[in-house]
Amino acid sequence: MSALNTVVISTASGGFTCTSADIDVGDSVTISGVFGGTGSIAGYANPTTYKVSAVAGDAFARTGFTLTTSAGVALVTSAGTPTGVT
Repeated sequence: MSALNTVVISTASGGFTCTSADIDVGDSVTISGVFGGTGSIAGYANPTTYKVSAVAGDAFARTGFTLTTSAGVALVTSAGTPTGVT
């Protein structure tokens, strides 16, 4: 999997948007770094691997996705544009 670009936390329940990405349900996403900017994930520890539970967009251009914990538990997020994490 490649890096996700222009990621924005869009909902309070683990929803994210991004520029077109090759991402699918069941994929793992590892977030590392220290959150800056706006938006956050409750309980985040550097680094953490999450699981993609839903995607938006067509098969060639995913522009949204929902993350859960690796165990499938819903995330609590605050909307915004984070910086400092990849």
